[in-house]
Amino acid sequence: MRRLVLTTALVLAALGAAPNAFATPIFGLAIVPGDARNDFDMPKITLTNASTAGEQIVGFSMSIGSSAFVYDFVLGPTSNPRGQAASIATETTTGATLVAGDRRNGVGSVATLVWSFTNFAPGEQLIFEVDVDRATGPPTADARTVWFNNGAAPNSQLQIQFSNGTSASFAMPDVVGSPNSFSFSSFSVTGVPEPGTAALLGAGLALLANRKPRG
Repeated sequence: MRRLVLTTALVLAALGAAPNAFATPIFGLAIVPGDARNDFDMPKITLTNASTAGEQIVGFSMSIGSSAFVYDFVLGPTSNPRGQAASIATETTTGATLVAGDRRNGVGSVATLVWSFTNFAPGEQLIFEVDVDRATGPPTADARTVWFNNGAAPNSQLQIQFSNGTSASFAMPDVVGSPNSFSFSSFSVTGVPEPGTAALLGAGLALLANRKPRG
């Protein structure tokens, strides 16, 4: 297996944080083929709270990117296909609520998934699978052709909000080929935001793309 490592930049926006407060929000995001079909039509997304000073994740959003596609539904206990019990259990653990999104196959769709949380503590994960479809025509779509490499159109935009008032926002980078897994993480995130202002905090975003050998 060949590993392709891409590096880009992540900017954290600290909004309204208390003066002299050191912010250490850290997250991890992994995307692999979903358990339901073992493909990227229903990819599995794992969001991890790796913060070091007790900051909880309170919100997460992920846009579809290309306007020609939508999120059809997030797999749950009664959807068709059904979600994995272990994944659904993480929604309970983190106090997750699907604010924008649907649980029923073919009934509703959104361009941006939005989650809120009441108990997403450090060390915990939210794991979910989501169906990515075309807005019109044959529904099946590979999310790797939707989130990335959209040319003049925006790539997928993500935002993670923390309980200390900071938020991490970034756009999916362009990729080469069709990697089989993606891993994003923030690290060394510290800052002393000015009160009542939006301070930009530097951090890093790493994408590890595992590619199967050709042939």
